[in-house]
Amino acid sequence: MAEHSMETQAAVGTLVGAGIHIKDIVVRTGVPESTVYSWRLSLPAAYVAALETARSQRGELLAERMRGLIESAYDGLADRIEYGDEKLDSKSGALVRVKMSGKDLAICAAVVIDKLSILRGDTPAAIQTDRLEQLAEKLERMAQLQSGVVVSSQ
Repeated sequence: MAEHSMETQAAVGTLVGAGIHIKDIVVRTGVPESTVYSWRLSLPAAYVAALETARSQRGELLAERMRGLIESAYDGLADRIEYGDEKLDSKSGALVRVKMSGKDLAICAAVVIDKLSILRGDTPAAIQTDRLEQLAEKLERMAQLQSGVVVSSQ
C-alpha cells in the first residue's frame, strides 16, 4: 500500500466533507477507493481536520441558504394570509385573489406556533422534562416531610 502525504489526506477529507462522491474523489486525487474508505475508519489527523473544516463550511453555507428559503416562504405565506390565494377565474380568464379557507388558516397558524415554540425551546420534550423535575422536587419534599427532615429548596 502506497503512503499518501498529509496534503493528499487533507484533499480527500475536504472532498468528502464537501459531499463529493467517492468515485469522483478517486478520479480527482488518484487515491484508491479502498484507501478512501479505510481513511473513513482509521481517521488520519490531516483527513479528519480537513473533513471537519469542510463540513463546517458546508453547514454554514447550507444554513445561510435555508435562512433565505425560510424568509421567502414566510413572505409568501404572509401574502397568502393577507390577500388570499391566486385562482384562475374560469369566466374571465383572469387571476383573482380568493381568501384562504378557515381550515387552511388554522393549519398555517398551528404550524407557525409549533415552529416558534421549537425555536424558543418550548418543545414537548423540554416541557415534559420541566414537569418531571417539578414532580421530582415535590416528591422529595414529601419524603422529607414524612421522615421529619425538612430542607428548604430555596
